[in-house]
Amino acid sequence: MADFKDILMQKEVKNLDAIPFKVADLIKEKKYQLVIAESITGGDLSANIVRVPGASDFFVGGIVAYSNLIKVRECLVNPQTIQRYGAVSAQVTMEMAKGVQHKYQTQIALATTGFAGPKREMEKVGLVYITLLIEQQEYSKNFIFSGERTDIIKQTSFAALELLRYYLENFK
Repeated sequence: MADFKDILMQKEVKNLDAIPFKVADLIKEKKYQLVIAESITGGDLSANIVRVPGASDFFVGGIVAYSNLIKVRECLVNPQTIQRYGAVSAQVTMEMAKGVQHKYQTQIALATTGFAGPKREMEKVGLVYITLLIEQQEYSKNFIFSGERTDIIKQTSFAALELLRYYLENFK
C-alpha cells in the first residue's frame, strides 16, 4: 500500500471544500465521535468540520490550544514534554490527542501543532505535526509546508482531514 505522504502529495488543497463531507460520512458510518485539539490551525480545522450539516451527530468539539498554558490545562499535555521537546513536536501532538480523547471519551482525536510564521529564532516555518488517534491506534505524521501563513494553515487542515479520511478508509 502507498505511504500516506505519497498519497497526500498527489492531492490538491483546493479539495478542502469536499474532504470534510467525506470524513463526516466515514465517521457517521462507523458511529464514532471526533474531538480536535488544534494549535497551528487556530480553529480552522474545527470550522471545516462544522460546515458539514449534521456535524453535531459526530463532532464533540474542538480546543484551540494556541498557548502552552491551554495545551497543559485543556489538552492535558505534561509541561515537561513541552520543555523537553518543544511545543511543536510529535510528542506534544500525541499528548494533545490522548488528552482530549481521554477527557471527552471519543473514539477519534485529531491534534495539530506547527510553525506558520513569521520566522522567529530557530523555528522552521512550515514544520507541522499531526497526530490522529482512532480508538487505541496512533498515527503521527510531520510535514514541511510552504507558502504564506494562511497557506500553511490551509495545508495543515487539509492534511489532517486527509489523514483522517485515509486511515478510516484503509485501516478500520
